[in-house]
Amino acid sequence: MAKVLSNYEEILHFQYEPLRAKKRAQLRVAVVYPSSYSVGMDNLGFQGVLRLFASRPSVHCERAFYEKDSVGVSFESGLTLRAFDIVAFSVSFENDYLNVLRILKASAIEPLASKRRDDSPLLLVGGAAVTINPEPITPFVDAVFLGEADEAVEEILDSCFELGDRQRASLLASLALIEGMYVPSMHSPYLSGGKDVKGVVQRRFLPELSTHFCSTAISSRGSHLRGMFLMEVGRGCSRKCRFCAATAVYAPLRFVPSRSLLARLERDGPSVKTVGLVGACVSEHPELSVLARELVARGMRVSLSSLRADVGAAEILELIARSGTRTVTIAPEAGTSWLRRMINKELEYSSLMETVRAVSDSGLASLRLYFLIGLPGERQADVSAIPSLVASVCSEFRGGQKARFVTVSISPFVPKAWTPFQWCPMDERRSLQEKMRHLARELSRLKGVRFRPQGLRSSILQGALSRGSWRTGLAIRGMVFEGLSARKAWQEAGLHFESEVFAAKDPQAPLPWDHLGIAATRGKLREEFEKTFKEEKASPRDT
Repeated sequence: MAKVLSNYEEILHFQYEPLRAKKRAQLRVAVVYPSSYSVGMDNLGFQGVLRLFASRPSVHCERAFYEKDSVGVSFESGLTLRAFDIVAFSVSFENDYLNVLRILKASAIEPLASKRRDDSPLLLVGGAAVTINPEPITPFVDAVFLGEADEAVEEILDSCFELGDRQRASLLASLALIEGMYVPSMHSPYLSGGKDVKGVVQRRFLPELSTHFCSTAISSRGSHLRGMFLMEVGRGCSRKCRFCAATAVYAPLRFVPSRSLLARLERDGPSVKTVGLVGACVSEHPELSVLARELVARGMRVSLSSLRADVGAAEILELIARSGTRTVTIAPEAGTSWLRRMINKELEYSSLMETVRAVSDSGLASLRLYFLIGLPGERQADVSAIPSLVASVCSEFRGGQKARFVTVSISPFVPKAWTPFQWCPMDERRSLQEKMRHLARELSRLKGVRFRPQGLRSSILQGALSRGSWRTGLAIRGMVFEGLSARKAWQEAGLHFESEVFAAKDPQAPLPWDHLGIAATRGKLREEFEKTFKEEKASPRDT
């Protein structure tokens, strides 16, 4: 432990804005990212909620992460999380649910909310993963925030201050009145019978983002993106890809005005040299060119989280290349235009290649491509088309320049709640293994290509968690506290692991998240799902 804390102190020494100790604070809050320090510090959601809690004068705020040698203690002081009044988890990925429980175990905090005493810390959780489907984590937390917490953190703290040392039940009743706050203990498992129901708790979102948006609160040399000042340029997505939950979690589409972004940069990052612009639709920001020109004029390196391949991008690419950025990311998702149409990813081959030519002409040295395998309706021809498409992209992008390279990241499709594909199964384990082997073999034959596959084991676990219920929570408790295998843990919880992952959901059966109001009704989602396979029969199967 001493070695770990020494390493923490070394990282703290390099941070631009370490959290300040508040000796007269009335409330102690630990904001926890249940993964490594480097991953957590690169996460804008974590940085955003950290800023919100820490900005309150009467709140002393510290961070905590899941580092194997220092689980359950705060980053700043090494204090056990059990000593804090509030422990707030920011969870972006379902697999980190297990780390939440490991942190509770290491902190000697009773994992089951129903058994915790009133003098235990108040356990809150928010983030993208729990907004999509919070049910697997509900047995362990006191309250879940659904949606955007930019204004809600103040309301949460107000409730905590007003009620003081009253019983936990009184505090939870007060928190339940806050828009977007889901208190599981106040709701029985809700069955809708497969019909449309009005969510008892509605996802909260802001009408506009001129004031509230996320940016780097603390910059550290210990993060992967060391020295980069991250700014959220928008929320939501204009596209309706049928596999993606971003439309549900971040809707409606909103952009941060460029003047607000520049003002934030001047206030919080006057000495930074690299700016990262983050969002699902960065390249659709109406003022992106104006913003990029201004940043480049200030001598800053500009990086984009991703680039839409069907949006005119020549000027933007030229600007970011001139700023010193070397890499840009494009997500074709599928190897054929036919399959892209099936998933509602409107990207034709000609548009993709036009963008690749623009990337090449800009002088950028590296291109990253993202693909999914195991998508509903996928044929072997669609998988085999991925190396062919990569070869075409690589030829166009490299243009004989050996110093340029293309990185290909491939992940299995994982069905998500609140998407038209929420009823679909994951592709079988053996099928995914064969596809990954085929792609590894074919891509290894291409010069200048680097293959980065997503691990199947973690993807399959994600598939078991993403559409889970409160019983799924009991299963992961068995894995963490009893050391059970996934199959055994699911069995002990009354579930069948393979069926949860690899079997289609009955469209008439209730779903664990039906009682929450996150996005479109299940009726509309089902219409979109059925539309997919009507198009499959009608569309020409071109490649």
